[in-house]
Amino acid sequence: MEMIKENLDRIVEQVFLSTFELPVVPDLERQAIDINPFSEDLRCSIRVMGGQNLKIVTDIPKSLIKKLAPFFFACEPKDVSEQDILDTMTELTNMLGGNIKALFDQELSLGLPVLETSEEQVEENHKERFFRHYDCANEKFCIDVVSH
Repeated sequence: MEMIKENLDRIVEQVFLSTFELPVVPDLERQAIDINPFSEDLRCSIRVMGGQNLKIVTDIPKSLIKKLAPFFFACEPKDVSEQDILDTMTELTNMLGGNIKALFDQELSLGLPVLETSEEQVEENHKERFFRHYDCANEKFCIDVVSH
């Protein structure tokens, strides 16, 4: 988990800059663990399995995902569909999960991203948990990494 703590900000910043051309800033004032701290959030998770058993949960406002979707679909923001929003959320979660998986020098597999309802809670039977808040395009979002 220490490797993730040391590299998560860099990973998130690189994914957002290279994919969406948007800067991301860690919100150091808001680092307490909150479940679904924002309204209108989409939540998606992906699992890393093998020598490490992790669940990475992205909790991102739908309004931010709607700003990101045109970069994936080469369309105008007004033309973004609900399916485009969901596809952007799952692909972003997949990209973050893949980059986190790449931190480890061992054979691991990456599951498929799964959209979750905002009411779903992170399982209580975890070994360790790391939660980080970010600001992007005047919106707040968070990444939750749980080790099983």
